[in-house]
Amino acid sequence: MNSNVVSKANKILLIALGALAVVLIIVFSSKAANRAQRLKKELHQNHVQAENCFVFKAFTEKEYGKAKDKALIKINDLIRISDSDYRRLHISMWDIDYLDPDWYNVYYASPIVYGKYGIKTPQEVCNYLSTSIRANSELDTVYLSVDPYELYKNYYTSVYYDSEILTFEEYLENNLFPIFKENKNVTFKFFFPIKPLSEWANESDEEIRTTFKNWYTFLMYLRLYPNVKSYYMGNEEWLVSNNENYEEGLRFKDEIGRLVHLYMYDKNDYKVTPPEIDWDLKALYGMAYKERNGDYDYKGFENKKIVFLGDSVLDYAMQNTVSIPGFVSEMTNAPCYNLAVGGTTASEVDEDSFTNVVKGFSKGIAHGRDANRFFEDVNRDDEIIFIIEYGLNDYFMGNDIFDFSTGLKNGIDLLKKNYPNCKIMLVAPYRLGILDGGDFAYTEDGYFLSEYVETINYLSQEENVAFLNLFKDSGITYENSADFLTDEIHPKYNTNLYLARMIVESMVEQNVCGN
Repeated sequence: MNSNVVSKANKILLIALGALAVVLIIVFSSKAANRAQRLKKELHQNHVQAENCFVFKAFTEKEYGKAKDKALIKINDLIRISDSDYRRLHISMWDIDYLDPDWYNVYYASPIVYGKYGIKTPQEVCNYLSTSIRANSELDTVYLSVDPYELYKNYYTSVYYDSEILTFEEYLENNLFPIFKENKNVTFKFFFPIKPLSEWANESDEEIRTTFKNWYTFLMYLRLYPNVKSYYMGNEEWLVSNNENYEEGLRFKDEIGRLVHLYMYDKNDYKVTPPEIDWDLKALYGMAYKERNGDYDYKGFENKKIVFLGDSVLDYAMQNTVSIPGFVSEMTNAPCYNLAVGGTTASEVDEDSFTNVVKGFSKGIAHGRDANRFFEDVNRDDEIIFIIEYGLNDYFMGNDIFDFSTGLKNGIDLLKKNYPNCKIMLVAPYRLGILDGGDFAYTEDGYFLSEYVETINYLSQEENVAFLNLFKDSGITYENSADFLTDEIHPKYNTNLYLARMIVESMVEQNVCGN
């Protein structure tokens, strides 16, 4: 019996030991699995840290490279500035690489250095200015293209400190303004940014107000220094309302950028003071409202091509985007072709007269800045709108009214024949700033300008084409012509915008853009 008990006890013990072994195996296996999991996780973390270190190393090397490149650019700038032949310097927060020293020298007979080092912070401005003036004591003018509000924001993101820092205004008072005070022989000219209207329209009125409030404060400080002047062209609707004037951001297209700086360098018209920046703000509110409201965009010109034929009223602006055809293209989103040639007439007096120009189309001959584009893009069966503007040169030459009428009629009839889907609008010239607006004959045996206008009106009815009477409806008079015309004859840029809007609205009202 005892042996049976012992035997049973041994069996129970063996079973218990087996169970314990199983439990121990499970426990140790679990621990091993957990340990393996931890090791795997640690290895992953180490791998991530290694990758982060690699990324950080690459980032720091890249940033170091950028800093090194900027330092070299600045050194090269200073080397050029130190040449005593240079009297002028232009530095900027944005790209102005369309400006060339030779171009400046042609216009202003003074060598200039265009800094390649893009300044972003007030610290960089102060350092660049003080270093440049020390490098060349002969400097007499420094241009600075800066946005005071961007300087303000960049200041607080670029300072590193252990104790309380100076405010932006305190920093300027301690570092920038002393440069003006200590260098009274140097004129400092600030050019404020000229943002496209589409960018302003994307901001709220409060955001716009904040920007101008900062500019106002900045100008209040600058007015204390007689050798500091500020300029702003951003209230020129003809400039900022056309996105085609810009490459991207604040960078103008080359020809527009040079035009803008000719105005900024040379004209006091754009000098700005604190009260004037307030007026500019109010003007900008109005333009931004029109941009948001779509007032610069006109519908109904889909699949249309607009061709302009005429004289220097259409051809006077050297830059296409600020000409009448350029503004019409922006407003209608239709391709426009400027075939106008300065000095030409409707009367058939030479090969550039209206009828002869139209005859040349069938032979692949055309003049005007867009002649090549015209032949590449325009086909006989396209939906074309011809804008025809003649009369001023016929008036100046004293051309016979009958010859004038005949030339216009022949040209119109030929356009209708050669382009069966075309629409036509005749545009009569506006009043001039000479000869009582055109109420006196320019030549001894000539006619009044109004007689040519009446002929155009009569012919539009006879030919059943649209008519826009700028002589009567533009509001340009002999008395106010200086507000609209550059030389008593040709339109200013803002007048081009105004007349372009009249042309587009007249096309819409008279259904010239309809089918």
